[in-house]
Amino acid sequence: MLIITNKMKGYTMTKKDYEAIADCFHPFTDKADGIRMIGSATAFAAMLIQYFEDDNPRFDRTKFLKWAGFNLEQCEDISDMIDWKDEDRE
Repeated sequence: MLIITNKMKGYTMTKKDYEAIADCFHPFTDKADGIRMIGSATAFAAMLIQYFEDDNPRFDRTKFLKWAGFNLEQCEDISDMIDWKDEDRE
């Protein structure tokens, strides 16, 4: 089990990081805009990945998902969710 600390590789998370991660919970809580989503690890991973990719163009989605332990089918589902949401943003 990986425990994330603010001492990893000398990086300290900022308020912006904490708020962005907290925002990923909104679709699963009372802060949902419209219909509340039923929680799933794949949906949550997709939201985090979108934040990470927006924050860092060099973020490697595949490495992240592999490290997190998702199988190939789940990785494809997550990528589909992200691509669908990206089309929505345009």
